[in-house]
Amino acid sequence: MSQHARFAGLVLVLVVLIAGAHEAAAQTCFGLPAVGLNSKGSIGGNLDIAKQVLGFGANVTYGTDHASGMFEIAKKTYTEFGYTSTLIGFNLAGQIDFGEEKKLSVCPTFRVSGESASDLNAFSLAESTDIMTGGGSIGWVMASRNQKELVPSLELSFGRSRYALTVPGEKFTERRTIGVVTLGVGAIFDKRFSLRPSFSYQFGDVSSHTSFKLMAAIAYGHR
Repeated sequence: MSQHARFAGLVLVLVVLIAGAHEAAAQTCFGLPAVGLNSKGSIGGNLDIAKQVLGFGANVTYGTDHASGMFEIAKKTYTEFGYTSTLIGFNLAGQIDFGEEKKLSVCPTFRVSGESASDLNAFSLAESTDIMTGGGSIGWVMASRNQKELVPSLELSFGRSRYALTVPGEKFTERRTIGVVTLGVGAIFDKRFSLRPSFSYQFGDVSSHTSFKLMAAIAYGHR
């Protein structure tokens, strides 16, 4: 079994083990509306800003009281080089809540994503970046009043990235171990709508960088 397969299996086991946890009032670790308690999931959009990079994306979350998955798709424009890539990703997470009011949550997380762009020059140059990470997140309902919640969270994950440049007949590949730290604050309204700004720092890659993301989401469906 490959290292990636063992890594993915471990995270899946962690998610299954939390099935006996209490219901959560929100996806506290990510500053999103609750999944399972009063909805089936959420639909959202996001704006990503980094040095000479601008991205727009959409995502769909579906899950239960104790585990959820998110599919996302985005377009990223690299202004320095004048091209646009497509990113597709999937996140899997669980949630364990602590305390009588369940204001503190700890979540195992797993993420895979692939980003690619083609026909970058006259020689049909293409590039791609595949990332697989796993880690954990902690969130806390800092304030809750009149159906409004303020939820800060911190996530730390580690994994592998694979960067590839391809021209017809040749392919250059580089693999690195990376880490990502994300700090965000979610504002949740009426348990169904959220707005979450966050900052992420990725290190260990070809060039470490900081990015800003603004994500809005609205819950759908009733259980």
